[in-house]
Amino acid sequence: MRFFPGKKSRWEGAEAYNELQEICSTETQECSSRWPKTKSKMQFLKKGSRSEEEHHAPAVCQEERSKDISQLVQEGRFLEACETISRSAVEKQDCGSQYQAVAQGMWQVVQEALSGSERSRQLQPKLQSVMAAVNWAENFEGPKPSTLQGGGLAAWDSQLQSLLRKDAEARLPSPVSGAELSGYLEELGKAVEHVLGPQLEGRLGVCFLALYRVCFQEVLCSHLSVLLSSSGEDRKNYYKLYTWGRATLFGQ
Repeated sequence: MRFFPGKKSRWEGAEAYNELQEICSTETQECSSRWPKTKSKMQFLKKGSRSEEEHHAPAVCQEERSKDISQLVQEGRFLEACETISRSAVEKQDCGSQYQAVAQGMWQVVQEALSGSERSRQLQPKLQSVMAAVNWAENFEGPKPSTLQGGGLAAWDSQLQSLLRKDAEARLPSPVSGAELSGYLEELGKAVEHVLGPQLEGRLGVCFLALYRVCFQEVLCSHLSVLLSSSGEDRKNYYKLYTWGRATLFGQ
């Protein structure tokens, strides 16, 4: 087929063959010269994609870890949550907000157990985990979270005891200056018997009850100290307080 009628075709005989070889060789060289550029561009795109994945990977891992910690807190597995967070802290991540979430979960469980709700008996495993987590925090020697409020992990023990003392104060009648001592001690004795009765052990469990008793006795002794100070030099009142405290606190 002729594209230019009237002229002899260049694609005839040996000359056509030689020229075709020359054209093919030239095209091959041009294609080869273009290919590395395309390959380089693809490598750049792959590298950019890999760099973007590496950039987002820590954020994804941190989000998944936060979900795991939230799940542990909801299930009342506070010690496991603390141990999981401590492993994150090794990666130079400040985990103050996560520890704060654990603390809030623990105090919520404690308050629910003290309130005597219907499901308080089911909270005993969680209360044991609270004590384990508080003990872990007290002996923790790893990186300290800088954003944790309220004195840090070491303050969890005092925060727990503060909750228990507040509960005891709410359950005991406050000493009233000038009130008749015998009547107040009788009222106080009934409150002690009611609070520390067998129902409390059923709600808190043996171990947590032991800690509650310590805080309860601190509040009770504080009330007796106020009464002692307000008794002046009345030896009869001294004797009443002594015999009542000996019988109530020591069972003698």
